[in-house]
Formats: sequence, structure tokens, C-alpha cells
Amino acid sequence: MATHESDRTGLARWLAFGACVLAGLSNEVSGGALSLSLRDAGAELGASQTAMQVAMTLSKLMFGAFMLLGGLLGDTYGRRRVLVFGCVGIVAASLLAGLSASAGMLAVARALDGLANAAVGPLTLALVMGLFPPAEAPRAIALFLGLSALGIALGPLAAGMVIQGFGWRAGFLAPAVVAAVGGLGVRLWAPEMRGAEQRRLDGIGALVVAVALLALVFGVIGAGAQGWGHPRVLQSLAVGAGALVAFIWWESRVADPLLDLSLFRSRALNAALVTGALVALVLGGVILPLLYFFQNVQGLPPVAALVRVVPMVIVAALVSPLAGKLLATVGPRAVILGGLGLIGAGCVILAFLQPATPYPVVLAALALVGAGNIAVITPVAEIVLASVPPERAGSAAALNNAAMQVGGALGAATLTSVFLDAARTDYAARLASTGLTFEKIRDITRAWREAVRTSASTGARILPEGMERQFEDAFRQAFTVGVARVFAVAAGVALVCAALTWFGIHAHATPKSVPKPQAAR
Repeated sequence: MATHESDRTGLARWLAFGACVLAGLSNEVSGGALSLSLRDAGAELGASQTAMQVAMTLSKLMFGAFMLLGGLLGDTYGRRRVLVFGCVGIVAASLLAGLSASAGMLAVARALDGLANAAVGPLTLALVMGLFPPAEAPRAIALFLGLSALGIALGPLAAGMVIQGFGWRAGFLAPAVVAAVGGLGVRLWAPEMRGAEQRRLDGIGALVVAVALLALVFGVIGAGAQGWGHPRVLQSLAVGAGALVAFIWWESRVADPLLDLSLFRSRALNAALVTGALVALVLGGVILPLLYFFQNVQGLPPVAALVRVVPMVIVAALVSPLAGKLLATVGPRAVILGGLGLIGAGCVILAFLQPATPYPVVLAALALVGAGNIAVITPVAEIVLASVPPERAGSAAALNNAAMQVGGALGAATLTSVFLDAARTDYAARLASTGLTFEKIRDITRAWREAVRTSASTGARILPEGMERQFEDAFRQAFTVGVARVFAVAAGVALVCAALTWFGIHAHATPKSVPKPQAAR
């Protein structure tokens, strides 16, 4: 009879684990649904491109700004309870987005989606930590992160299939279903967990850090489109930096802080957070240029280009159990260094990218990057979670997610700038022999790319007579140079992370066992 009870407990544990994975994917599926339907939704709602970009950005902004608050609410009022409420909010936001009659209504729906995901995102990982004994925690984290990576790629594909068959409004059913099933599973099979200590809600700290993260993420996202020197970008970064300083000042004085600043006395924690953020920067910055390479240089349609990147996350999911096993046996520093070596090797291969590079070569590089990524983020998450007492696991998971979120946003902005600078310089140099001024080349290219969206033959007629082939070859070569430069910089970032890991994390350190959080009765 005891064996039967143990089996049933084990089954419930894995059902709760699967529900946490599903709930955690809601944000990516929702974002994918909007990005794939941006043009159709904007046309039907009569919205400008700027209005649609605001709607696209709002969810990310609110998600990043209120993540620390979401973790604290889970620790204080129960992680299962707050996560389930967050899933309900995602369902409501998705339905509101699907029923939107204006761009403003869609923007409100996206803001609600970000707020709800700020509760769901960190608490899924915190709940998973409480489901497993300390000895199994590293493998559970690795498997959770691996399956999450797989879902991040497959979720938008599923949303895209729905949109293609039934229209953009139906696409928002995908995140609604994912959140509903995940939230229901958590409610049915996950135990309630909260911290043993009664913590006061640091409302001032939550508000100030929300302003700081909101302004910083907004500034970073704006820099990707408008440049780092744009006045609005500089204003946002200044507000964010000022609010962050005010947050640190307040947290050092309040009796029950939102974030315990004494955590940052740990060299290993600081190294792990910076390494995790930088690896997220790499992943956040290299994927989009590579997708555009497949489309603009090798002539693939968008879905086919996306499919060519999916193996990276499939490899990550397959390697995740091995990463968890190695973490438990050899410790975090060796696993992180190995993962960074794989990321660096994959990026070095793609730093020599050519327009005619065969896909098997790209596939091998992506497999290295995917395997390396899971080998890095697994011990990073374990170090962060092991740095706090169990009653603050939600806040620790939120801190880990916030570092990744900021890193990803920085990657999209900084590496896009690297791509554009390299591509524009190479493009102008290749066309210098035409005798055309830089301004003339820019105007011709802009008109040409706009015309190509209508048809290739229309685009060809825009180019100066006799220079068609020269412009086309210059564009393909320059675009490839830009993408290759992004991966060269990414390889350098991996090397910097390796130095941080070597000096910041003890050679023989093993992750502290994380005691299971107290289950609410």
C-alpha cells in the first residue's frame, strides 16, 4: 500500500511539473501570436505601425517591470495561488486581445498579459523547485528549462498555424488554452507553497523597481529602433538609472525589503547573474539576424526560416537531462565553462558565414549553441535559487528571470546595432565603384527593398540600369557580413562570461541543497 501511495505521489508530482512548464510558456506563445499577426491586426484595426509596435512592446515592459513583485507575492500569499490567478489573467488578456475593436483595446490587453505573466514566470520555476527532493533539484531545473526552450520555439509555430487557418483573432486562443490548461493542472496537482516567515509587502520598493525596470527596458528596446543617442532613449535610461539608485537606497533601509541586498555579497551569485544575463544577450541578439539571413539572403519564406532555427532548442531540450546530471556530479563551474565553450564554438563557426554556406554547417553550429545555452542557464538558475532560504524561492526565481529579461532586451538592441553598422559599412564599400554618393545609394536601396515587397520584378526596375546584379550581390554579401559580425561579437561575449565564471565561482563548489519550501496547510 505504501508503494502505491508513493507511485501516486510521483505521478502527481510530474503532472504538476508538466503544468508548470505549460503555464511558463504562456508569455512566449502570446508574444508569438501577436508578432505573427501584427500586420493583419493593424490593417483590420486601422492602426498605425507605431501603435502596433506599442502594443507589441507593452507586454514585455510590464512583464519585466513587475516580475520581482510577482515573486514576492507568491512567497507571501502562496505560489500556487498567485500563479493560478496569473493564468486566469493571461486567459482574460488573450480573450480581450482576440476581441479587440481598436489598437488601444489591444494595447490594454497586452499590458494585462504582461502583468499576469509577471506572476506566472518566476513562480513556475519556484514551484518546480519545491516539487522535488534536493538531490533531484538540479535535474528537475535542467529538464524544466530544456522543455521550456522547446516550447518557446514550438509555441509560436502552433500559434502561426492557427492564424494561417483561422485569422489573427483566433491566434490568441493559443496562449489562452496554454494558460488555462497549465493553470488548471497547477491547481489540481501542485501543493500550495509559501514562505514560513510573514513578510510585509514592500509597496514603495515594488513601485520604484517597477519604474526602474520599465524605463530601462523601454530605453533598451527603443535603442534598437532609434539608436542609443536618441533623446527619448537617453531620457528613459536616465530615469531608469535614477530609479534603480533610489531602489537600492530604499532597500538598504527598509525593515522587510523586496530584495535582500546582502545577497549580492556573494561573488558566485553576482557572477552567475551577470553570466546568465550575458548569455541571454547572446541568444536575444543572434536569432533575429539569422532568421533574416535565411529569408533575405537564402530566399526562404518566414516559416521555413523559423523551422531552420528550431533544432537549436530541440538540442537544448535533449541535452537538458545530461546538464542536470553533470551539475549534480561535477558542480556548476565546470558545467558553465563547458556550456560557454560550446556556445563560443558555435558562434565562431557562424562568424565565418557566407551567402552560400550549406545548412548542415549552420545546423551543427546551432546545435552547439543550443547545447551550450542549456548547460549555462541550468547551473545559473541553481546558484541563484540556492542563494536564498526556501521561503524566498519565488523572489530568487524572479531575480533570475529579471536578469534574463534585461539581458535578452539588451541583446536585441546592441547586437542589432552591431549588425546594422557592419552591414551598412560593407554595403557602401562594395558599391563605392558605382560613383554614386552614399545618400543616393541609401535612397535607391530603400526604394528597392520597398518595391521587392510587392514583387521581385518590380524591385529590379528600381535599380540603376546595368547595376542590378552589383546591387543585389552587394546586398547579399553585406547582409551576411553583418550577421557574421554579430556571431563574432557573441563569441567574444562567451569568452568574457568564461572569465567571469572562472574567477567568480569556486572550482570545487557544488550547488547548495535547497530545502523544500513549507507546504501550506
